[in-house]
Amino acid sequence: MESNNQIFAGVWGPDLLVRVSETEAKMLIEAKEASLFDPMGGRPMREHVMIPGETVADDQRLTEWLERGASFAMTLAPKPKKTKKSK
Repeated sequence: MESNNQIFAGVWGPDLLVRVSETEAKMLIEAKEASLFDPMGGRPMREHVMIPGETVADDQRLTEWLERGASFAMTLAPKPKKTKKSK
């Protein structure tokens, strides 16, 4: 999902990937509410956390996490839309 042309959420296996501030990510990981997103092993994405699927199985909790990610994305500078290359 994206907001402000910034990706802020997605699905990774059974879990939800959410983009939050680096500070918030650290707090969530320390509180064991989320885990670090490290898709390549050794190169973690500091503004992305993984929320366990069972946590967001409830529609209300899922909506809360999506709103949290969208709110953070709106604080970022908009990314210019990519133009298609002509052949």
